[in-house]
Amino acid sequence: MKNKTLEEITVFCSEKAPHWKYNEEKIQRKFTFPSFEAALDFVNAIAILAEKHHHHPEILIQFNEVVLQLSTHDSDGITQKDFDLIKEIDTLRKN
Repeated sequence: MKNKTLEEITVFCSEKAPHWKYNEEKIQRKFTFPSFEAALDFVNAIAILAEKHHHHPEILIQFNEVVLQLSTHDSDGITQKDFDLIKEIDTLRKN
């Protein structure tokens, strides 16, 4: 799968996924929930999406916060797989 250019990543993050940030390696977003249980419910929903896409984000859970990081390890960069999963994750939580 072809890696996205820096310009493509920047445009995607600013226009399609404004809550996500690119850090030169991965695209990342932090989500905050009212409880640990709500955070885990969100992570479980992401697990279903990740399996559907055969693409799995790095997930860090800290009580009521969930940090997701995406990149395509096979391509050693950001690809359309990351963009597609981000769009689906954003449908689970708008802000």
